[in-house]
Amino acid sequence: IQLDANLTQSPLITGDGAFSIGGSTDATDMSVPLAFAGTEFVNPHFRNNHAYYILSLTGDANILMNLSGNITPVTAPQDTVIKLYGGQDQAMSAIITSDIPVLVSHTGYTTPSDTYPVAPAAMDLWGIQSTNVLVGALHNQTDVTVYGSDGSTTNFTLDAGGSRTINAGSGNEQGVGRALHVVANKPVAAIQTADGDGWEATSLLDSRYLDSFFGIPRDTQYIAIACPHPGTTITLYNPPSPSQSQVCSGDGIHPGKAYFGSTDNNTYISAGARLESTDPVYVVYEPSTNHDEHNLLGLSPGAAPPPPPASPPAALEPYQVNVSQSPGGNFIIDAVAGSVNATHTVHVTNT
Repeated sequence: IQLDANLTQSPLITGDGAFSIGGSTDATDMSVPLAFAGTEFVNPHFRNNHAYYILSLTGDANILMNLSGNITPVTAPQDTVIKLYGGQDQAMSAIITSDIPVLVSHTGYTTPSDTYPVAPAAMDLWGIQSTNVLVGALHNQTDVTVYGSDGSTTNFTLDAGGSRTINAGSGNEQGVGRALHVVANKPVAAIQTADGDGWEATSLLDSRYLDSFFGIPRDTQYIAIACPHPGTTITLYNPPSPSQSQVCSGDGIHPGKAYFGSTDNNTYISAGARLESTDPVYVVYEPSTNHDEHNLLGLSPGAAPPPPPASPPAALEPYQVNVSQSPGGNFIIDAVAGSVNATHTVHVTNT
């Protein structure tokens, strides 16, 4: 469905089932999911001026914005979006920390560009490289290894607020570049940029955000997929066209890569299509209009809700405990519980 609405900042969009959202306006992405709430964020800068929007849903948050060692404290009142400016230094990464979980979104300006939700920093990221991938570090002496679906391995070390650009060169635009797996000994973040058209970027994501079931919310040019696991079957259901399946294999370290659609600017996958895989994967897609690549989270149910509280146990009858001593000096304890079935542990201290 298409929702034509002038939404104000900070509304909570909920449903009685899982759903996908994709912005149709130029330089927009999916809404910031509650799963991205965190206390430590880092974001490498790429182009234009940078702005960050921060929302706390659980109380007033004490925020620190760190730009190359220049630290600005600010309070984010509960349920109120605040905007922090990140400047235009492209040789660094912004660091944002909070004393309680918050949601963070990034945008570039004055030309609207590179709008995406910022996930918390993590040590195990998956994604797709078009032209550039930028990696930023939260702490000093962060050792990073980048594994590519082409079998490549790249190692480097970053300090807090540092940034490293991995350039794939020409010929990798429109989502046809390699899949990447970024592993670090301390939390990092990474983004991919410049897929050849549009003004957009997407985030590489931690393993916990990978999924096996996705809904495509907009008419789409291509879908690019990173696969951590071997022998992963991925099927695109795109009525009225026949379903398409590919087998994508990673080895847990070097990812596999799959691709549906085309590098030509047109509609090849309709809004409402779905993607299913036999193992969790990472997905980005590019809508047919605006040509801005988008992150996409899955639709699988989240963690199972906690079970209902157990009924209070029936009262136990008093224990009957008989103690005797064997000829060898050992104590023999015979503890008899009441009639309620239960597991009982008896602790004995021999004094």
